[in-house]
Amino acid sequence: MASLGRGPRSWMMLARPQINQKRMTSSRSFEAGLNTYRRSTLNSVSVDDMIESGGGLVSSSSIESELNAISERQGATPSRLGTSLSIEDGMSSLKDMSTPGKYGRSAAEDIPHLESLSPSASHEELVVDAKRCMQTGALVPDSIVLRLLKDRMSKPDCKQHGWLLDGFPRTLSQVDALEEARLVPDVVVFLKVSDADVLDRLSYRRSDPETGTIYNLKHKAPSCPIVTDRLVRRDDDCEPVIKSRLSTFYRSTAPVLARFREKDVAVLDVEAGNEFSQDDVFRKVRGAIIGHFISKSTVESAYSARPVRIAIMGPPGCGKGTQAEQLRSSFGVVHISIGDLLRDMVAGS
Repeated sequence: MASLGRGPRSWMMLARPQINQKRMTSSRSFEAGLNTYRRSTLNSVSVDDMIESGGGLVSSSSIESELNAISERQGATPSRLGTSLSIEDGMSSLKDMSTPGKYGRSAAEDIPHLESLSPSASHEELVVDAKRCMQTGALVPDSIVLRLLKDRMSKPDCKQHGWLLDGFPRTLSQVDALEEARLVPDVVVFLKVSDADVLDRLSYRRSDPETGTIYNLKHKAPSCPIVTDRLVRRDDDCEPVIKSRLSTFYRSTAPVLARFREKDVAVLDVEAGNEFSQDDVFRKVRGAIIGHFISKSTVESAYSARPVRIAIMGPPGCGKGTQAEQLRSSFGVVHISIGDLLRDMVAGS
């Protein structure tokens, strides 16, 4: 791994994109750190080289051609984000960066708008409704999910570091609620997994109640018989409930992607079936996100004015939680899992 610096092969941390077109200087900073790359240090490197680099580092030389083309692209009409973006698409779309974004706002404006979403139901009633839905595979009512989301997003860490939503939104009404609350994500990652792979993953999934470790009896069984004996299965990991959850997903959640595209939110499709390892999927996910945040559209959304917002979606068992945790570690955002919030609420009742 090359070290930080200004040499011809320098590297930088993924960071907020800001382009000074006069000086041809681009800087990006997450809370994880701030480094600057300059045009004079850039050399060509492939997108694959960038993706293969670990630990959230990006090769500054991978965008030389984009910086060289900025002056030629002045006044170009911004392209819509109403399509899925590949890594190459994102890396090739750095253009004029002077137009403010549709969802531009400060972090201080975000959270208060969720107050109007608080339901009047008692905590006990919410727990009963949530538990019933989770046991049958039905969607938990928006009133419950939005209350939990409001409480979590009011925490200082979300305001300071940004967030990654795992398992939300799942309905069109939830997308509209996010927009009303000024909490539309900058980018949506969609993990594509077949129904057969989902059934294979979830029907064999078990967890260790003592350590919290997740196993798969078919693909990742524990080597210790003592651990195997104490493994437990979640109530919703039986085949009838899995099929019900898949049906609910395609009926209620798939249209959410179309709604995001209508709202000019980038949707990044990533293949995540059983033929790919978790590390393979993460490299593709991280590369797609990096490619998007280098693009003009991200700056237009006023990303530079506040922490980043990401939503990760996909069918049950697609690996959202695993990928979200790796993204949290790499990008420094807060991982908000709606499923975990619901299970914690029910367990704490």
